[in-house]
Amino acid sequence: MIGIKQGIKREREEQLALANMLNRIALAASDVGELTEEFARELKRVIPIDWATVANVGTSGIATLSPLSSKISSSLDFGNSFPLRGTPVAWVAENKCTALEADLGQERRFEMSTYWLKQGMRSLVFLPLFYQGEVFGTVILASRKANAYGERELKLLRYAASQLATQIKNFELSSRNQKQEKWLVTLDGLVRTITRGEEVSEVFPQLAQELGKVIPLDRLALTSLEGEILRIIGVFRDKEHHPWVGEIYPARDSAVPWMMEHRRISVAEDFAQVRQFAVDELHFKEGLRAEVRIPFFSHGRLFANLHVSSSQPYHFDKEELSLLDRLSNYLAGSMESLILHSSRRERIDWFNTVTHQIKTLITPVTSSSLLLTRELGKTWEPDSLLQQLGKNIEQGASRLSTGVRFFEELGRIELAQFSLNLEIVDIESILREVCDDTITLLETNSQVFTVTLPRELPQVFTDSSKAEEVIRILLDNAIKRTPSGGEIGLNAKSRNREVIIEVTDDGEQFSPEEIQRLLGHLRPAEVEYQAFPELALSLALCHRLTELLGGRFWLNSKDGKGATFGFSLPVR
Repeated sequence: MIGIKQGIKREREEQLALANMLNRIALAASDVGELTEEFARELKRVIPIDWATVANVGTSGIATLSPLSSKISSSLDFGNSFPLRGTPVAWVAENKCTALEADLGQERRFEMSTYWLKQGMRSLVFLPLFYQGEVFGTVILASRKANAYGERELKLLRYAASQLATQIKNFELSSRNQKQEKWLVTLDGLVRTITRGEEVSEVFPQLAQELGKVIPLDRLALTSLEGEILRIIGVFRDKEHHPWVGEIYPARDSAVPWMMEHRRISVAEDFAQVRQFAVDELHFKEGLRAEVRIPFFSHGRLFANLHVSSSQPYHFDKEELSLLDRLSNYLAGSMESLILHSSRRERIDWFNTVTHQIKTLITPVTSSSLLLTRELGKTWEPDSLLQQLGKNIEQGASRLSTGVRFFEELGRIELAQFSLNLEIVDIESILREVCDDTITLLETNSQVFTVTLPRELPQVFTDSSKAEEVIRILLDNAIKRTPSGGEIGLNAKSRNREVIIEVTDDGEQFSPEEIQRLLGHLRPAEVEYQAFPELALSLALCHRLTELLGGRFWLNSKDGKGATFGFSLPVR
């Protein structure tokens, strides 16, 4: 009886000493690593330990190993992570109790225990770490000595594990609070980085630097969803494995369909274990091991994805996954603005380059056609075939040059490379100036020009140069459409807070279908470009300019005579 009491007393004293020791270590430790290091050192004084590690039980069915102490062996043939299923760690988590392998040389309860036997271990114990009644990890200890863990040692180890679990969780909760604060700071930094930039290429290196503060990454890529394809529009890489900006690949081979269905981030923690999508195989061959795909939605539509990739596996807890999900919502608005602005800049650069190249190609054709016509006029009869061909080339070159000018101006309007100088304008004086120029031009054309203006027109609120451009384009079209001896008219009047200006001609009539297609949605149909190449572009430009000036544009063709092109401008 006395022996039993002394044994109980000694047991309590050992537990009390262990608890005091852990409290001292916890107060002095700055992180979990330092806590477990000191814990293992003190524990080894009273219990034989030749191998030790902590297995963290993840939510994805993967256990990750971390050393209990840098001075105690903790390496295994299979690396620092393994699937939980069928392992002693899974058994401990399910049964919520200690698992003991007393002598691996005699009997092994678990197939996995062979790994420890190969390293010379004979005794093995798995101790659950509890938090709020659930197992979040397992302390694994091994000894080269058989039957190293008897009843006394197991009692001490169970008590030590319970104390260690509490201290680990305290550190984790503190670390989680610090991590959340760090994430909030990083989120703010990401938004500032995105909103300050004008182009993806300009922002991306700093974006990767900010995001790298909370997620280790070797590559960051931004893709835009364009129909059924993904286009890479931004890349930052720390190593050589990377795609190139502009590359495309089918969206169906990526995580896009999954993210569109589930409307949340997609996480591939280790390509060596699972490759869910076709593109994952390519990433794995490039040397990547893990990737987080962050979708961005606007009005319910997925428009882009941010791909955060690493050459090492990722291991995220629920809190970290929740924070990653927040990135999707938090950055969507600013990311959409950045992509739209960057895309617009690219379109502008492309458009400017193309129009410059076209004008460069046209210039020698135009100048050569003028010289050709002049030289042919010196040596050939006016009505000769060569003379007529020369005139056709000159007229074609002139029309082509005019068409390119219309196309360039329309493009600048659509790309918002366009500004209006709105002011109070005396539209009557502009009309009379244009009329004087037109009368001079028609003196040699045998065409009749009729002008009908009221005594007085109210002033309009418009851009004088653009309003004048519309009038001159419509008169130029009328001159080209009206045969010799035909009549061209310019009429203006004031009605319902508008000044209405119309140009009439004696050219061919338009059918109602042709009129509808010519003025449809500001973009004439392809057939109209073929039937009336210069007219279609000029009307599209007039139509667009008139709407930008706050007016209306129309085309009438009836009563068996010519056509009427009209537009309105708002009165001041």
